[in-house]
Amino acid sequence: MSAPPSTRDYDVICVGGGLGGLAAAALAVRVGARCLVLEATDLLGGVAVYSGGSVWMPLNHLQTADPALSDSPELVDRYLSHLGCAGAEVDEDLRATYFGRGPGIIREYADLGVNFALAEAGDYYAEAPGAQEFGRTLEVSERLAALGPLADRLRRTPYDWGQPAIGPDDPPRADDLLTRGSGLVAAFARRAFGPGGAEVELRARVSRLLVRDGRVGGVQWVRDGRRFTSRGAAVLLATSGYGSAPWAARMEGLVDYAEQAPPVAFGDGLRLAGAVGAEVTRAGNGFFSVGFPSAHEKHPGTDVPLHLPMVASLAFPHCLVVNAGGERFADESFSGTFQSCLREYDDEAKGFRNQPFFFLCDDQYRRNGYRILGLRRDWPDAEFTRADSIGELARRLGIDADRVRRTVARFNELARSGVDTDFGRGKQTFMRAMSDPRYANPMLGELSTPPFWGVRLVPVGAGLCSHGLRIDPQARVLSWSGEPVAGLYATGNAVAYTELPYGYQNGFANGRNIVYAGLAVRHALSSASVGAS
Repeated sequence: MSAPPSTRDYDVICVGGGLGGLAAAALAVRVGARCLVLEATDLLGGVAVYSGGSVWMPLNHLQTADPALSDSPELVDRYLSHLGCAGAEVDEDLRATYFGRGPGIIREYADLGVNFALAEAGDYYAEAPGAQEFGRTLEVSERLAALGPLADRLRRTPYDWGQPAIGPDDPPRADDLLTRGSGLVAAFARRAFGPGGAEVELRARVSRLLVRDGRVGGVQWVRDGRRFTSRGAAVLLATSGYGSAPWAARMEGLVDYAEQAPPVAFGDGLRLAGAVGAEVTRAGNGFFSVGFPSAHEKHPGTDVPLHLPMVASLAFPHCLVVNAGGERFADESFSGTFQSCLREYDDEAKGFRNQPFFFLCDDQYRRNGYRILGLRRDWPDAEFTRADSIGELARRLGIDADRVRRTVARFNELARSGVDTDFGRGKQTFMRAMSDPRYANPMLGELSTPPFWGVRLVPVGAGLCSHGLRIDPQARVLSWSGEPVAGLYATGNAVAYTELPYGYQNGFANGRNIVYAGLAVRHALSSASVGAS
């Protein structure tokens, strides 16, 4: 790929070759626009490749076409209001835009050939008011053979999701069908870079936005030490969040922080937009699970250790999580409880109450074959500490041994009763479905069979950070004064989650990434916006 000359002009420049940049490019080239995608790494796909690939879009065209799947804007609003934090400031206009225009944008992508299908998944919080068991979540598949040479440019996930192939009734080999995050990204990449499609430059790190007469009109980018300039009527920041940045823990208010997402999220969108007056705002606590670094696995194509998230692994019986004082402090099976518990500060002790923290289990956990997401070995011998007693395990990990023995004894009592009266472990329907159905409470089981195993945990992000840019309903980036920064748009995890502060819904991140990309392209290419503010 030769560098485009500085005299070349584009209608849209997408900074970032992840899901948002690919979705924007796919829509732009459909209407004949000149589009350039600049990706800082040597692979396309970004954070979305590692995701489950769900797209949460209530009232989508497949749902509304089925008379058996009744839904309404009122039910959606009731569900989201339950998910969000009461009293938190919500960007109602942006939320209404997402659910008002989102189904239409999704339908446009379907018309491009993106293979959306209804996923066999209900809303994350099944018991919440307005929740639906089926219809709001979409998934996408793509044939590997259909990608041609493009397949070698796509990032692959190191995580084994165990996702069955989806598609026609009698599909070809499962290894030819990309699903989950890989299928989602591949579908949009194929539409973005087909014949007559967008141009793409890899290893192209954007160093600054070009501003002329108060309007963003291009970018300066660097590759292999050489500097290039590309002009564009509009620039879309689709750069992910900042979970891979060395300052991520400080931004999240945590002692430690690691990313399970690929090492591509360095906060470039915040840096670039901030330099031209854009507002960086906080919307909730972000979203993270907990996990530990692998001793062997690396992010594909890098030397960066893979952090193994335990978001599902903690839902199994025969395990618990304690702080250094040897005490439980949360419903381990529900990763959402860690968002606040790990930020608890002990003013008297002048330290974080629940950091450091540790995973403990007995050998029944191992014998039952419970897996750690992403682990390519049957058991993490190299990462876990082993001991013949809980007390000895605690001493080796640096935990208060006497207290942890009392904690485990108490936990075993609760396991025998089948009810966790201390923290309510086992109540969430969506987490129960991930656990072991052989148990009366599929998330509770005693720690009683040696040897015992343990590992120190860290917060592990999934690309969804607490801070981001503010945008308006046209996906235009807003300044500190609340006015649009002319010519500048943003989507994905570079954008603060002001529509759902402190809340989480599986598939919402991918959905908003796609939708805001589409809204940005539509507005940027309209006669009212090109060449005007």
